[in-house]
Amino acid sequence: VPHWYTSGDVLLFVLKGDAFFTLMNDEGKVYHTIVKRGDLISIPVGNFHSLLNIGKGDLEFYEAFNRAE
Repeated sequence: VPHWYTSGDVLLFVLKGDAFFTLMNDEGKVYHTIVKRGDLISIPVGNFHSLLNIGKGDLEFYEAFNRAE
């Protein structure tokens, strides 16, 4: 599901699976990549992003947030 966070930056760690990752930065430039097990992604506050499971199995990932003050 496409979304963004306004309360802080995000670190996303892929624990299991493969996904198509999209990020749009503050200037409107769009980036696409394939992420897989072990990848760590840094997402700045306010950047639109999404993940789409493209693997045959489950996609499992963890998100860690910092609070922008």
